[in-house]
Amino acid sequence: ETEADELGIRYMVAAGYDPRGMLQVLEVLEQASRGAMPPEILSTHPHPETRIAKAERLIGDRFAFTRDNPDFELRREAFQQQAVPHLSVPENDMAGVSLGGWCGCCGATQRTILAIIED
Repeated sequence: ETEADELGIRYMVAAGYDPRGMLQVLEVLEQASRGAMPPEILSTHPHPETRIAKAERLIGDRFAFTRDNPDFELRREAFQQQAVPHLSVPENDMAGVSLGGWCGCCGATQRTILAIIED
């Protein structure tokens, strides 16, 4: 997941989007987990707060040139309208999904984010 996050940030920058949008996605995942996670060492994914911290460091270091740069758009409204509805999964749809539940919507999340980027 750490590599996927880094690639996602790199693709966002290459497409002209503000990489801080990745932080929005990770924050939604953090909220969706609602603390229902095993210790990180026993988990299949790093905890969302770990992913957020690593993404913040990467954006602040390697992609600092995007901050306050008009060539990189955040597109917050598009994210709220197009992605957020797909990032929250009703409780009854979570049956059989383990480790906090949010992994059950990864496929939908990926398709939604790709659609936003292609837009």
